[in-house]
Amino acid sequence: MTSKNSSLDKAGASRVMQRELCRRRIWVIALTLISFLLYYPAVTVMLITRSQSYAELYRYTPLRQREELLRVVSNWIGLRDCEAIAGLLVILAVLIAIEGFSYLYNRRKLDFYESQPVLRSERFRAVYLNGVGIVAFAYALSVLLAVGIAAVMGAMNGVMALEAFYAFLRGMILFLAVYSIAVLAAVLAGHAVVAGALAALFLGYETLFYQIIRAFMSSFFRTFYGGTEEGRLYLSPVNYFIGPVLRLWMETEYEENAGVMSGRLLYRIFALCWKSDLANLAICAGALALAYLCYRRRRAESAGQAIVFKRFCWILKVALALLSALFIGMLIGMVYDSSTSTAATVITILGMLFTTAFVCCAMEVLFDFNIRAAFRKAWQIALVGTAAVLVFAVFRFDLTGYDSYAPDPGEVESTALYTYDYYTDYYDTDMVRNGGFEEYYEENMFLNNIEAVEKIALQGQENRVANWDSYNAASGWEAVVLYRMKNGKKIYRSLTIPYTVAAQDMDAVIGTKEYREGYYQVYQQYQEEALEKLHRRGSIVYSDGYLTKEGPGTLYEAFAEAYRKDLEQYNYTLASTQDACGVVRVGYSYSDAMNYEYMQQQYEVYPGYTNTLAFLQENGLYCDPAESMTMVMKAEVTNYHNELWETEHGSASTYMGDPSVVEEYTDPEKIREILEAAFPSELCQTWKTADFLSGDYGISVTMQAQESEQENGQAYLDGMYAQNYMSFYEGQVPAFVEQDTELEG
Repeated sequence: MTSKNSSLDKAGASRVMQRELCRRRIWVIALTLISFLLYYPAVTVMLITRSQSYAELYRYTPLRQREELLRVVSNWIGLRDCEAIAGLLVILAVLIAIEGFSYLYNRRKLDFYESQPVLRSERFRAVYLNGVGIVAFAYALSVLLAVGIAAVMGAMNGVMALEAFYAFLRGMILFLAVYSIAVLAAVLAGHAVVAGALAALFLGYETLFYQIIRAFMSSFFRTFYGGTEEGRLYLSPVNYFIGPVLRLWMETEYEENAGVMSGRLLYRIFALCWKSDLANLAICAGALALAYLCYRRRRAESAGQAIVFKRFCWILKVALALLSALFIGMLIGMVYDSSTSTAATVITILGMLFTTAFVCCAMEVLFDFNIRAAFRKAWQIALVGTAAVLVFAVFRFDLTGYDSYAPDPGEVESTALYTYDYYTDYYDTDMVRNGGFEEYYEENMFLNNIEAVEKIALQGQENRVANWDSYNAASGWEAVVLYRMKNGKKIYRSLTIPYTVAAQDMDAVIGTKEYREGYYQVYQQYQEEALEKLHRRGSIVYSDGYLTKEGPGTLYEAFAEAYRKDLEQYNYTLASTQDACGVVRVGYSYSDAMNYEYMQQQYEVYPGYTNTLAFLQENGLYCDPAESMTMVMKAEVTNYHNELWETEHGSASTYMGDPSVVEEYTDPEKIREILEAAFPSELCQTWKTADFLSGDYGISVTMQAQESEQENGQAYLDGMYAQNYMSFYEGQVPAFVEQDTELEG
């Protein structure tokens, strides 16, 4: 009975304490509630009424109007547009934490609370939980009101309601993590302003340090690859909250991300987010434990001091001074455009040392509120200054051998080697856009001939470093190598594979089955649902650079089988010495009031691809370049006169105006001579050198008008006065073109 009565007494005391805290924090409750009510119900009503006005103005169909209402509401109260709610939650978390423990900064209030018959642990728990309760109540009420209002106004469905609930859970987890960090800052500080600064430092230090280090790597490591270079933040709640959603935007089509929430998309978001949410819970637990420990050891007489624990002062001083010195070093490096000159290096080091001394002195003055304490513990200035210069030297002089690094082949599980490709879309097995070439190759290319890849990579690294101060593309192909280590780590390096690389070395990589299967999407085993969409809505299009012919998407499997057979002969030697004779495009597009879908892939065709060419001929898709040339009715050649844009020393010219000269040709014989010396821009392929085509001329050809044909749903010829673009082979510009396009005078 005694134990039971004691528990009841504690529960009653806890309720009394919570009521007292709520009365004391009425303005905090009001501010929090108003903020959430404005963010959710008020903005939701505004978005719905605005969408309804647009629907009336532009006469949307009922189906399209509902789709638009669902889209705008989902994007606001759901999971995808999360930056704004993250900002609100961070601000409220810091404000409520500092306000809740503000009594620690006033000696009179602290003496009063300490005189109460309440354990310090109970008061800490009460204040902490009170802040959580304030936000949880206001947040949940506002979300429920927004969902209810949206449902009444016809802008809600079951999936979106589930999305709103999950968004609320993610938001509360973010709040708990940031709130616990802010409570730790409040307990360590002796003044509210200092507590706010500490909270901001705790929340942003890792991100700033990480970005500074990446800036140094990008500036001084010539082989640094910023696309998916390994590196991540481990202690940033905001990054864990926003990062997975940003990754979703990069990996999928904009139309799908910005459209109506679907069950599949919701599941995909959950798959991306749950680990990050667990990480935020771990941060919450760790910061809360530290805050409670510091709270228990905090002395009452420390009220009013900047930092209440002397041991923490020097840690804070060193960390902030080091960050400031590196930041100044980064800024100076940006001013000098990453120069490695002696003058730039000396100025950077002097700037870092001055910043170190200034910040250390300022921190000592702040700690003691005494200007005379500026140079106290001067040895720490030397310590931080030395550390900052050493960090800078690691990057400036590549002391770690980053640019010449190659892992032990025995420690590598597999590799990937690929060139930069910003123009091709890559798709998963469901034909949903993968996001980019980096993600696609990382997921699909697994090369096992490690030593052969490293041989090329080392040549590419050496060439990139040697030609850094010049135009890299003039000396080789810009590429990326990825090493997947057996310990799970991924290592990237940017390369400039030299044009002088031995063909047999490249064939040992490019000519392998693993490379072909990782490079060409035709090896993808697409899901039945995706293939069905391609069959119903898609097409197979072939172009020889002049004309195009189109067939139905049902031909895809036959094309893929023929193309895979031809790829068995694909290697570097073929791609670098032969010109493509055509290109096949596979894709589909579909849109209605609720969805928009788009997919397109392209595959170059070489003269030796007999299986593919036979497939095209059998299905009426083949275009003979010799015949297509005869259908060109006009060729327009532009001489850009690039020589006027450079001085004899290769620097920028002061020439003003457009020096281009345009000449039009309709004579069949001259057109034929031009076309025989030119290559269609549409057919350009990888592993051609930069001087493969001339950049001094541009060619636009106009085809004769052709009537479109449709034979039993098969192929038809497309192109009513079609216009195509070409470039001359380097050194093969016809003499009459050079003469006709000379500058007058």
